[in-house]
Amino acid sequence: MRIGLAFPELGVHRIEYFLNIFKNYNSKLDLIIFPEGFESIATRRQINPENILNDTNFNAIVTKYSDISNNNGIGIILGIQVDYGNVTVNGKGNDQYCIFLAKNIRPVLYHKHSTSRFNAFLDNNWSIQNNFPVVELNNKKIGISNVMIPIFQSYKEFCRKKGHRFGLTFPIEM
Repeated sequence: MRIGLAFPELGVHRIEYFLNIFKNYNSKLDLIIFPEGFESIATRRQINPENILNDTNFNAIVTKYSDISNNNGIGIILGIQVDYGNVTVNGKGNDQYCIFLAKNIRPVLYHKHSTSRFNAFLDNNWSIQNNFPVVELNNKKIGISNVMIPIFQSYKEFCRKKGHRFGLTFPIEM
């Protein structure tokens, strides 16, 4: 399995940037992984975690990336933030989700168990199985979770110092 890790400048690099890199890369990827908060929904309206899949804005993102996954024959792990804009609560007033999308595979959603407005342990649908979902892609098992942005920030700084451009790290072989 060939995996690409996306290292974006958040707020600068959108999906189109990575699709161009992907299309210009010589070899086929099986999976591309985007960090926590790559996509974001800003809202003042409370969205309980057990209802997130029914939210129109969240579904628009899921549909967009499902189409990208299907059209390019690639699995996607995507970090989505719901930003409530209230910094007085744990997690700075946001919820972090991670979703796995691939052709002919049911989407799998993960809600970050800490630093969230709605702590995942309080979700009505929380379970051990949902806390660290495992999916299968091309006969390989993959655990779905969120990665903290500081890890990506450090890597980007390292790349910048080495003169590398931002984009996808290719390939990770499994």
